[in-house]
Amino acid sequence: MARERSRHCARGLADSLRGAGTGSMPPLWEDLGALDLPVLLLTGAEDAKFAAIAGELRAALPRAQHVVVPGAGHCAHLEAPDPAAAAIRAFLDEDDD
Repeated sequence: MARERSRHCARGLADSLRGAGTGSMPPLWEDLGALDLPVLLLTGAEDAKFAAIAGELRAALPRAQHVVVPGAGHCAHLEAPDPAAAAIRAFLDEDDD
């Protein structure tokens, strides 16, 4: 992951954050309760900030499930791909029922 990140250019990262970063998006928290669809919130155990945000989202979304991936940080799907994939498969299997 570090090797991949080292290939990023500063201009591209800055443009990405300006155009699609969370600070550039309008807040939609008040609309979340109206969403009647299954939502998987997947966070790494070592990412306290986004685990806390996922907890808030879980409370706001009627059909959300929050799964914490042990031993992973902000990029849980890359840092612990097998447990992350297992959580996604389990979530999708539950939705099929």
